[in-house]
Amino acid sequence: MDYEEYEVVPASPLKRMEQRLANIESQGSPSEVRRLVEEMVELIKSNQRVIDDVIKSDSELRDELSKIPPKLQGVIDGVQEFI
Repeated sequence: MDYEEYEVVPASPLKRMEQRLANIESQGSPSEVRRLVEEMVELIKSNQRVIDDVIKSDSELRDELSKIPPKLQGVIDGVQEFI
């Protein structure tokens, strides 16, 4: 089965950054541009950390769920032996 990866990105911080970038470009302040770029890079890194955590959690959940059927079968077998 083929799985597509999706990213969850909050829209409001990106919109604020777009507005700030437009303001900075109209004013032409290099230090503000540099700071904005640094903030954008940090936002991207933060987003990637969230994605990595979600992928890790998904993998761990799949592992735990795969343990259920054999245990459930053991319970069923025990009940059948009891009956």
